[in-house]
Amino acid sequence: MKFYQRFAYYLIGLTIGIFFVSMVLSGKDTRCNYFPNARVLNDLRNKPFNYSIEASRKLSEDWIDTIDIKNILTYGDIDFDKSNVVYQKGKLYIIDGQTTKNKKITLKVTTPNNCESILTKEINVQLKPSIPIIKINQPGFCIGDTIKLAIEEFPGLEYHWVGPNNFKASTVAIEIPAIDLNVAGTYQV
Repeated sequence: MKFYQRFAYYLIGLTIGIFFVSMVLSGKDTRCNYFPNARVLNDLRNKPFNYSIEASRKLSEDWIDTIDIKNILTYGDIDFDKSNVVYQKGKLYIIDGQTTKNKKITLKVTTPNNCESILTKEINVQLKPSIPIIKINQPGFCIGDTIKLAIEEFPGLEYHWVGPNNFKASTVAIEIPAIDLNVAGTYQV
């Protein structure tokens, strides 16, 4: 068999092979993530996640929204020197990115064992001095944890906490048992 005949058979086989592979891959939501950054971001995007209380508070501000979070989980850069470490009850990933308004932010994403992924963000923002700073015992929570919130006590002031499910309290510090996802939300004082 001459070379041009072998080459013709090769091209015919290659064309048929490409056709079958394209038919198989076009019917599925298939992605080829060869690099570690793309694989981890894809894994984090495909897991369900909840926003922590701190993250929900940051999202209520007008300079960042959930579209920015989704973009960072798609195009962000993972700091592998600080990521994939054991953190509380799971693994911690540090993802650097920027908002649609070109503000640089860092996401801290934890993927706890035995519960849904919880997305928390560490974003440096200057707050006005008159706004109380709420201290929290940990950045993310799983079912069964206790959420502890507190603010600095000033003599002569009354404190009124409000939150999801008609939550109300009048103390400086509160503890909320995370018995289900109904306690998730925004708590204000």
